[in-house]
Amino acid sequence: MTPAQRQYAELKNQYKDCILLFRMGDFYETFFEDAKILSSILDIVLTYKDKNSKTPTPMAGVPHHSVDKYLSKIIQIGYKVAIAEQVGQVVPGQLVKREVVNVLTPGTFLDGNEKNYNFIAGIVQNNSQEGNFHIAYGDFSLGEYFTKSFDSIDDVISFFIKINPSEIIIDIDLLEKQTLEEQINIYLDSLINISDVPYDQEGYLKTNLDIQTLGSYGKALQGGREKSFALLLSYLLDTQKQSIKNISKISHINDDNKVSLDENTIRNLEIFKSSYEGEKKYSLFSVINNTNTGMGNRKLNDIISNPTNDVKLLKKRLDQIEYFIQNPEIAQDIISKLKNLHDIPKLLSILLYKKNSPIIWEKLKNSFEVIFEGGENNILTQHILSIKNQDLSQIYKFSQELSSAIKEQPTENEYIKDGYDQQIDELRQIAYNSSKLILEYQQQIVQKTGIQGVKIKYISNQGYFIETTKKDSTKLEEYANPENQNFDFVRVQTLKSQERYTTTYLQQIQQKILTAKEKLTKLEKQIIDNLQNQLENLSKQINQFSDSIGFLDVFSSFGEFARVNNWIRPNIGTKGEMFIQQGRHPVIEKFLPTNENFVPNDLGMDDQSSIHIITGPNMGGKSTFLRQNAIIVLLAHCGIFVPAGKANIPTVDGIYARVGSGDIIAKNQSTFLTEMIEVANILNNATSKSFIILDELGRGTSTYDGVALAKSILQFLAENINSKTLFATHYHELINLENDYSNIKNFSVAVYETEKQVVFLKKISEGGANKSYGIDVAKIAGLPSWILKKAEENLHKLEKKQTQHKQAGLFELPSQKYDPNFEKIKQTLNQTNINETTPMQALKILDDLKNQLKD
Repeated sequence: MTPAQRQYAELKNQYKDCILLFRMGDFYETFFEDAKILSSILDIVLTYKDKNSKTPTPMAGVPHHSVDKYLSKIIQIGYKVAIAEQVGQVVPGQLVKREVVNVLTPGTFLDGNEKNYNFIAGIVQNNSQEGNFHIAYGDFSLGEYFTKSFDSIDDVISFFIKINPSEIIIDIDLLEKQTLEEQINIYLDSLINISDVPYDQEGYLKTNLDIQTLGSYGKALQGGREKSFALLLSYLLDTQKQSIKNISKISHINDDNKVSLDENTIRNLEIFKSSYEGEKKYSLFSVINNTNTGMGNRKLNDIISNPTNDVKLLKKRLDQIEYFIQNPEIAQDIISKLKNLHDIPKLLSILLYKKNSPIIWEKLKNSFEVIFEGGENNILTQHILSIKNQDLSQIYKFSQELSSAIKEQPTENEYIKDGYDQQIDELRQIAYNSSKLILEYQQQIVQKTGIQGVKIKYISNQGYFIETTKKDSTKLEEYANPENQNFDFVRVQTLKSQERYTTTYLQQIQQKILTAKEKLTKLEKQIIDNLQNQLENLSKQINQFSDSIGFLDVFSSFGEFARVNNWIRPNIGTKGEMFIQQGRHPVIEKFLPTNENFVPNDLGMDDQSSIHIITGPNMGGKSTFLRQNAIIVLLAHCGIFVPAGKANIPTVDGIYARVGSGDIIAKNQSTFLTEMIEVANILNNATSKSFIILDELGRGTSTYDGVALAKSILQFLAENINSKTLFATHYHELINLENDYSNIKNFSVAVYETEKQVVFLKKISEGGANKSYGIDVAKIAGLPSWILKKAEENLHKLEKKQTQHKQAGLFELPSQKYDPNFEKIKQTLNQTNINETTPMQALKILDDLKNQLKD
């Protein structure tokens, strides 16, 4: 290997889990196996050093000036990248020193264009009163971190599925490490790292967070959670190779006032992604998201993901939205301003960690100019402060500094505004206007000597010189004055037809020009470094300010959305019946053809009518009705207006949804098993204060099993939980349960039926359906008429058989009522020891049992 290749191999040995990008001049090079990987990922040419030797060395590289676009692709695939820069003086013929200055990972890569959260998480095991497992997680680019504790590894996995971190750091001592890794690989695309927790967690955190006591962050760094954050922080420090400067908050996440919303419900309600080809376009979030900034986009995501039953907080959010509905001109004015903002927390992180780029500084400057247009106290800042009051004076002062310092459309070589610094102006005049200085000096010589043909030229290996003809050289020398540095001509070179001269003044100009650019670069960097230090000191305030901007974006944009789409303010409280009048499904309504109107429906529930069995045809709108009401309940618990004519929503402690179907091949789970697991989760966690929707349970098994399970689940809900439940089923036989339970009521999809056709009205009305209309749905789907005719014949035979065997009860289920004879027989059998019973005794017992049945 060459010395450079040996250096590469030594660094690669320290970063075995990374692709090592090795700075060589204007390129980042890779060698050996890394080169093959890079070539494959980026579809770039794989070359070889010593190609004709027995052991050629694979090579692949990318230009350093465009490396960001390549890094993004590498990171998205799930690789870590170590950046090795030249840190020593470049001396010809000597190997320059190189060091890894940064490690880029999926959880720490700073992408200024990404609007969504990019979480990185750390997990440790530490049995305590507050849980057995503790995680710390956050978005590195935003500086927001959270800690949470769990009792079981299953709860941890469920939470990871919900927040979907791009990277997870697992404590090397975690006992459940293998189980956790297996589950992550099944459900997530997260990059897994195994790492050590710092020995003295308390001291480590105090030092790196610059605090006197962990109490500064309250419960966030107590009860074992300090260990998880120490693990995460140590990983961030190891990858960034510098202090973590933008930590704006570390919060403890508890379940107080939280409405349970697990990953199954999020998926089944299609909140962030539609089941239709995984399209985000057809999700609830996509339909209601009209935010105009990355800050607002993330804030709406956070609000929807974390519903609350804190009535005071919900009413405060609803008040904000209602204000913008009532003041559309103000809403539109604020929206127009927010559209011109860049993602401030992302810009801050890039400037602190990635690169001190003038282009990024300009974006930050422009954003502050929009916010503080007209001064510190304007319509935008007033509304931002109405969400969370804080002192903006330092941020305003910094924004003015940026406006004064950063020029419009800066370049990498020139970014400080003219007039900001006198020395920079002088150096810039010399560095970039040298031709003007030379021309002015040439005119001085012409005026002094009268020689029109005198020229000042530049050659790289000679520098600047004055050139004249042989004829004019004598005249030039007549004006030579050793006392005047502008005209102390000294001959430096004689050519065939020209003479070349220099002067003290020309040498000074040359020295100024050659050093001006270097001085200018240093001076501009000093100013930018000073701005960076100010930014670091203000990072916490700026992030908190940006958080309020995110809320304002949500409230103003949603106010405009609700006004245009006729959404209303829900009345939410801790008591009372649930009543939704003219409720609509927001996603279906959005994508209906222009010639169709959505059919709204009402819902009324109370303690005497807490469980609704909804029967009717599959095409009738049962699933839509279930989902739209769950979505309305969810939106109300986010403090957001809802698609309805009127809505009275009592607070709930959880929203649970089981709809649709799907297997999990990786876990060898069939559709039916997956369905039962999700139902079990609901029944084990729901309370009387929960809201549940269950759609078509029992389809994945036989008719008898399906009906039996559906019936028993309804009975369990009615007898043991009594939560507000919408239960849609094609088993119309279940409507008999209304006779047995006072809290169960029957509803069905209205159908208009004639001899020639069946029309599904998509209207929910009281009473149960007496048939399933499956063949009519098949007709709508376009099945061949031969199949439809045969189906009619088969149905007629089954119905006839059901009549003939009515006593057997083709669809009827055994009674669950108490039978005293059965209990006596059961007791007798339980008391009988078969091994000690003679054949005669057995016959006697059997005869007694027969007699008991006769009684």
